[in-house]
Amino acid sequence: PYLGGILHAIEVPALGGETRFANMCRVYRSLPEATRVRLAGLTALSVYDYAATDRATKVRDATAPRAVHPVVRVHEESGEEALFVCRLMTERILELAEDESAALLEELFAHIERSPDFYEHSWRVADTVIWDNRCVTHARNDFDPGERRFLKRVTVVAAGMS
Repeated sequence: PYLGGILHAIEVPALGGETRFANMCRVYRSLPEATRVRLAGLTALSVYDYAATDRATKVRDATAPRAVHPVVRVHEESGEEALFVCRLMTERILELAEDESAALLEELFAHIERSPDFYEHSWRVADTVIWDNRCVTHARNDFDPGERRFLKRVTVVAAGMS
């Protein structure tokens, strides 16, 4: 994954469009021990459709960028384990049968989404937010499609990454 992300608000809707951030190290630690043991060594396919706002309607064809990541990754600097899945981009766990993968992912997504350990940023024009993409997940809340939400994003990469 990229090292970090930066979002800067240019235009924001009157209501909605907030961005929720969750510390995935804390989320991982809050999982039941049996679930943490079950996740050891598993990998997941992520399919990236950056225009999508809903898992059901995202593009999954051969043109969509994809990557395989460990379901639990170790943060390079802190050494902490972090859950590395998200509802929109994580497609399936490769080592499990499709139905078992779907059930486990739904369990993980629900755990993430009900975690009290998140920050929800309500955007104002000119706000800038920076996060560590290796251990923080983010998602946008819905807003009126008749309104505009325009944020500029900068992706922070390590030297040698492209």
